[in-house]
Amino acid sequence: VRADRIEVSVEDVAQLSGAELETRIQAACLRALKTNATHRDAPRAEMTLGTIQEGRGNLQAALGHFRAAIERDPSGELAPEALMQAGSLHMRLGQHAQAIECFSTVVGHPHAREQQAPARLELTRSIAANGDGTQALFLLDALEKTAPANSDEERQTREYVRALACLRADRRAEALESLTRAEERLYIAVLEEAYRRIRE
Repeated sequence: VRADRIEVSVEDVAQLSGAELETRIQAACLRALKTNATHRDAPRAEMTLGTIQEGRGNLQAALGHFRAAIERDPSGELAPEALMQAGSLHMRLGQHAQAIECFSTVVGHPHAREQQAPARLELTRSIAANGDGTQALFLLDALEKTAPANSDEERQTREYVRALACLRADRRAEALESLTRAEERLYIAVLEEAYRRIRE
């Protein structure tokens, strides 16, 4: 480990199990952060530590690392990714207001071009989960106009979000319709995958 970068040799990697490699990477990131906490790659080290903790099921610890990555460089290029990760963890922990804050920040971030549509969808989901189905439906309709879904998987996800928003807005019949469309898309996707495998 050097203060300016983290190195793992190919020879070492070949001899380590996945868990051992993960432990070494974690230790290297912690040492690098301790040695040079203000280095430009410090947010990336925090992101790596967050990913490791999330993989281990330590959601609060992971959240702490993603938050630290954001705090180290809030206007940097990694901040939108860290905010998306933090927002997703807040959702998993049932902390919808905090998730809304994260996804809202991504939507307004100057380096979040690629994350715009996903952030707006997750913002919509978190607003619906927080109880405001009417606002969520408004945002989802706006998203459909400005950034239409470009895959069956994305269309299916949006139908599930629409169903949640409809439930929160007490529009149960529409929620059922959205769930039905989502299930139909899943069925079609499964059939298409089976057909591709048969042709291979």
